[in-house]
Amino acid sequence: LSLLGAAQADVTVYGLFDAGLSGGDGKDTAISYSNNSTTRLGVKGSADLGSGYKGNFQMEAGKVEGDKAGAPFLDRQAWVGLASGFGEVRFGRQDSVAFKALIGFDANGAANDTQAAFLAGVPTLGQNALANGKELFNYLSPSMSGFQLTVGLTPKGNRDTTADPMAKTSASLGLTYATGPWAAAAVFESANTDNTALQGNNGYSALAGSYDFGVAKLAAVVANGGTNAKGYNLAVTAPVRGATVGQQYAYNSDTKDSGTEFFVNKEVLKNTTAYFEYGTKKVDATGATNSLYSLGLIYAF
Repeated sequence: LSLLGAAQADVTVYGLFDAGLSGGDGKDTAISYSNNSTTRLGVKGSADLGSGYKGNFQMEAGKVEGDKAGAPFLDRQAWVGLASGFGEVRFGRQDSVAFKALIGFDANGAANDTQAAFLAGVPTLGQNALANGKELFNYLSPSMSGFQLTVGLTPKGNRDTTADPMAKTSASLGLTYATGPWAAAAVFESANTDNTALQGNNGYSALAGSYDFGVAKLAAVVANGGTNAKGYNLAVTAPVRGATVGQQYAYNSDTKDSGTEFFVNKEVLKNTTAYFEYGTKKVDATGATNSLYSLGLIYAF
């Protein structure tokens, strides 16, 4: 900060704490954290560098309730960016292009415990962010008539080649559009490994769209991550007496597995949201079903 000039820097400390109860089939009810949203602590900021340029940064840790050996403390975000009229370039650990483009089409923000698409095995948020290492380079174009283009790159040298000797450089491309009640996205990710036994050995593509009717909002994502990782997610949400009520259904077109998710959330105090969510996974091969639930409070600052 001293290099940028403390008087010119705009710095924000922020965080989120999610705590509650979780349980389900074969799982005793327990007090737990990050059932819906990952508990986190971060700092972000920007500074005017002159000549029409702005410096941006973000550092965020998601292991605040307990770390594991070998995991970086700033495991979620650790990037610095340069922005101007040309858009912005970012270097460092950050959400993938696919995640940024598609997260808005998951009606419950990709709940950690009950996400329908995860239960069905459909990668509706991309695949490169799930591999070893985050995308370390992004270019974000300016918004032009509602369109924005984002490009990402993770060099092979930033993959864990000890765990996966067949890891390779991966690139991604995302195009989003938003105007009024409409939103849409198209995403492509190249394969991040040549190991056919690992997720990410295929190219990935996804299309998404949503429309907000006011009384209800509909959203859909169709994703193709290769064998056993193809399918769709459908979502509907509606405001009910100050709360948001919604349901999602996901279907894997290869395995025929499906996931359903029901949720309700409401801001009960300033910056404090109460939630309840219930998810069910159905395995086509056996006909077995498994259910999970969680309820809790999210406090954001």
